[in-house]
Amino acid sequence: MKNNFISMLAVALGAAALFTSCEKEQSVFSPESLPGTCTITGVVNYNEGYALVGDQLVSNHEVPASGQVIMLSIPYSAYVNNNSAGNQIYTDTLDAEGRYEFTIPAPANGEFLNGTLDVIPFKASHAEYFADAFQLVEHESVIYNTSNSAQINIRDQFPVEQNFTVGCTLPQNDVQYNVPLTINGSNVTGPGFENTTSTPQAAYVFISTDILISVDLSNLEFNL
Repeated sequence: MKNNFISMLAVALGAAALFTSCEKEQSVFSPESLPGTCTITGVVNYNEGYALVGDQLVSNHEVPASGQVIMLSIPYSAYVNNNSAGNQIYTDTLDAEGRYEFTIPAPANGEFLNGTLDVIPFKASHAEYFADAFQLVEHESVIYNTSNSAQINIRDQFPVEQNFTVGCTLPQNDVQYNVPLTINGSNVTGPGFENTTSTPQAAYVFISTDILISVDLSNLEFNL
């Protein structure tokens, strides 16, 4: 009788634990449960600096950031009755024209969510032109990223179009300037012996050469 009672108690406790577990799982919030939808689209370009377009040198030339990944981030705390830490993340790959599209669950009845759009950092080329030196400096691989995240409002039946351009941070350059170079020099002599005859004679003899190299940059305008 005692063993049966213990068995029945164990079954009851197990059933209670299972019910509690199911109840907790059912209470977990999911963004997919939102009643509305919102579509976010746009084009992302990056500034590759100077580029030859036809026979002209163009500055701030923008090209599609094709093949790169864009990320839409929504804090869990933005959802109603959800105090969880972290973010709901959606990603998309930019097509050949730099376009992206998200269609995600959204709140209805006039409510909205705040989200941010960022491009995951990537490497690409960048070119600078230094007019004073008549020199085009090309960087084969620099890091492009979103300096300021694009802020958007997400609500039911309100499409969002967000276009933006990502930039990069350039390394320091060694620039060659096309200006005259002046070299001045003089021989340095000192007391010694000159061996011009069979008997050495006291004389001032060559020791070294002092060279001064100077470049006049006073008329150049620096835009580095």
